[in-house]
Amino acid sequence: MRSIRTLPVSGIARHVAHVLIDYANTRGECWPSAQTIARDAVCNEKTARLAVRELEAAGWLHVTRKAGRASRFTILSVTPGATPGLPRAPRPDTPGATPDEDS
Repeated sequence: MRSIRTLPVSGIARHVAHVLIDYANTRGECWPSAQTIARDAVCNEKTARLAVRELEAAGWLHVTRKAGRASRFTILSVTPGATPGLPRAPRPDTPGATPDEDS
């Protein structure tokens, strides 16, 4: 899995990623509004939405959108050990490592 630090995304997208990590539950899911993301990332809502799309295009985030309802964000890629409780995979250089069953 790729760390947010190594993704080819903008600085604001990285900042938004950290905001989403702060809100994520143990399954890597969260539901903050664009207004909340923008406030916490210190940007406007349009920039926050663009950053979310950038993270989604990079494969770091999955967004479930429903008309009239809050979007659900699911973090797909987190470096092992970087954020406790989120889905993890073993480091590829670990001998005999197998992925977690609940990932």
